[in-house]
Amino acid sequence: MFFIKRFSKAAIKKSFLCLFIFIGICASHMLKLNECNNYDAKFSKMKYDNRLIGDILAFIGAISLRKCLTNCLHHPVCLTVNYRKENSTCELLGVAGQVYDPLKTSSFVASEGWNHFETDYTIKKLGRWCSEMSACDVNERCEDICGGTHRCVTIEPTLRNVITAYSESSASNGRSAEQAFDGDESTITHTVTDTTVAHWIKATFGKRVFITHVIFVSRLDFLTDSRINRNDNTDLKTILHEDGQLMETVFGNTGTLYDRITLQCNRLADELEAYQSQAVAAQTGGVLNIGEIWVYGHIAF
Repeated sequence: MFFIKRFSKAAIKKSFLCLFIFIGICASHMLKLNECNNYDAKFSKMKYDNRLIGDILAFIGAISLRKCLTNCLHHPVCLTVNYRKENSTCELLGVAGQVYDPLKTSSFVASEGWNHFETDYTIKKLGRWCSEMSACDVNERCEDICGGTHRCVTIEPTLRNVITAYSESSASNGRSAEQAFDGDESTITHTVTDTTVAHWIKATFGKRVFITHVIFVSRLDFLTDSRINRNDNTDLKTILHEDGQLMETVFGNTGTLYDRITLQCNRLADELEAYQSQAVAAQTGGVLNIGEIWVYGHIAF
């Protein structure tokens, strides 16, 4: 014998409301991961039938969308992914439509079957403990580990011996770009003072390298001087030469610099450049005055 229970319209509406709320909560967390209580990111911006062309960090085949997004979350510099469901293809990207790209190295193209997903990069954080509380020695770098703490890892050898050529926008009194990569923080690179032009220095590697990170050191005898801001807001970028084309990617900026800053890179490079635009030079004195740029990584092939 079966009994049929009658529900009021109000009860039915209430049930559907609860269901929608439950679905909404699930959907908002479906693409969210937490790792070691330090890692939080959501893919909150999506573009369908669009593909972002730019700095491709990795290409992965035969992978689900969720695993594709997870790979991006676990990658230190991944901001977005392109995903094609038809053949389960994933592209991890180091650029994003929502991030200002002064070199316009990325752009969306209509591409049927491809969908684009972007992290909310304002809340994606890696290494929160280290960024706030690092107590490592100068020859060590800080790495976050589970449990809200850290470990200090000895910094690997620099790529200084792989550099085969140096160049600069100008050199004052012979203080060329080479002195920014000589392993001595007391020697300095000094471009000719001019607020009407951009300033840059460049190191060229004899072999293609994979740069993990760089440490940019300012001129240390100017730390209490009014000229301390000379290296502020300087872009650091990798340069690749492929089939006659030049591909430049800005991976970091010195911001308001005091003595030094560590910038994560995790990119291939044929050259490394420190670049200060004319607009910035006009505000900082019109000169690059660098103590050292320590470059870490390994030969790629």
